[in-house]
Amino acid sequence: MSEWFNRVVSLTREELIVEWSERNPTWTEEELSYQVESKLQVSPHVVQTFDQPEPIWREALPKIACPILLLTGDRENGLIAPQDVQAMSGLWRNGRVVQIEGAGHMVHYDCYEPFVESVRAFLAECC
Repeated sequence: MSEWFNRVVSLTREELIVEWSERNPTWTEEELSYQVESKLQVSPHVVQTFDQPEPIWREALPKIACPILLLTGDRENGLIAPQDVQAMSGLWRNGRVVQIEGAGHMVHYDCYEPFVESVRAFLAECC
């Protein structure tokens, strides 16, 4: 993660737009602009948090009483490692994993309709 971040902050806004538009061809110009601007505004000090030991979600998930919906992209493009998805699903009380094929980290940008359908189905079932 640190290598990725250091590379991102070394690029210009224009270079980031080109790179992100190639990697995310379904994103609108507004979505690309928002993502690129957000990367340019991140403090370089955030890198210190990337290499922390075990994340706190392992302690937090069992304590959550409400239903949980974890939306992930496909394994090739997703941000959450498959072993972490499996670990999460074994820790929560009442949760569901929905993997949306063709989506990366930004599921709602990459595959908006399947994202909305998944959220609506989850809410209809638990609310």
